Amino acid sequence: MTNPYWHTAYKPHLVDAAEIRGLCFDLSNIVTASRSKQGTGEQRDPEDDPRFTHTERLCFQMAEDELSRRLLRLAVLIRTFDDIMANSPVADAYRSHRDAAEKDVALGSVYTGDERITDTLRECCNKIIHADDVRPTYETDDDRHDEFARWGMTGMIELEGKLRGANWSIVICIDNLIEAVLDLLTFADQMDELYRTTIPEGRIA
Repeated sequence: MTNPYWHTAYKPHLVDAAEIRGLCFDLSNIVTASRSKQGTGEQRDPEDDPRFTHTERLCFQMAEDELSRRLLRLAVLIRTFDDIMANSPVADAYRSHRDAAEKDVALGSVYTGDERITDTLRECCNKIIHADDVRPTYETDDDRHDEFARWGMTGMIELEGKLRGANWSIVICIDNLIEAVLDLLTFADQMDELYRTTIPEGRIA
């Protein structure tokens, strides 16, 4: 065989659309499962055991770590996907689709000091990748001081970090982020035949 290095085909990173959809599915399920654990504020029967079940403890212990792991992976893949598409033969059509999708989805608000930065999908992914503090927010209707209060994720995540010495913060809604990502993938689906025809070894799986 000839040296694969000299293949003339464009060879960007492999970005697997199925993996991205799987990550969106997992993120949605984690947040939904956490929400289902939220306390309702109903008066407990004195005879009921107030202690957490093993399943509840497992959810509380693992939910944030699993959310963080998948959120970071999703952000890396979408940033890479955005770079690939922005340099592809369908770049203009892709940008139009991406810009239209972002207008319909309020992703969050980014601040560096007192300056607000555009909350594009790309910028949100950048902030997820570079965040120093990733903090899902929780809510409960139980007594907040009760040691057995059940807390569930709201779906909003606060992130903080630094950029060139300036502090920044952002609040991202997971549901909206997922919607924006899935909308972005519809472009890949629509352009798949053209993309693969134009770039024989295109790394969009």
